[in-house]
Amino acid sequence: MEIIIIRDFNLITIFSTYHITINGKEFKLKKSGEYPIIVENTSEITISVIAHKYYSGTSKFTNIRADEKVFIRTRYNKKIFGLIFLIAFFCFVLGLIYENSIAVWPAIMLLLVYQLYYFHLKRKSFFQIFIQK
Repeated sequence: MEIIIIRDFNLITIFSTYHITINGKEFKLKKSGEYPIIVENTSEITISVIAHKYYSGTSKFTNIRADEKVFIRTRYNKKIFGLIFLIAFFCFVLGLIYENSIAVWPAIMLLLVYQLYYFHLKRKSFFQIFIQK
């Protein structure tokens, strides 16, 4: 049975190699794009993804059909990160205008806490693996 693994483009993991394990068989995905992969005919498929031997994600699928498209994305929310970055930038500009560094520190701490949450605390479920129907 052939399934198609789609690695979405993401700026955070652009230079990363994804190590994918599908029912014990290992594959490497270096670039974003579509990869047709031949697997054994089984009723249950387990897909796990690891990048940098630190970030990972695992999903189990039952009743998967041939030529099914499996997407791999990061759970990193770009809209929230953009909003937090704008808040941090706004606080930084206010600190420069009023020559006050107190406004800069909460913005930097907010940005660092958000990155700590996504890049360290969520490292076991960093990747989102799903089938789009």
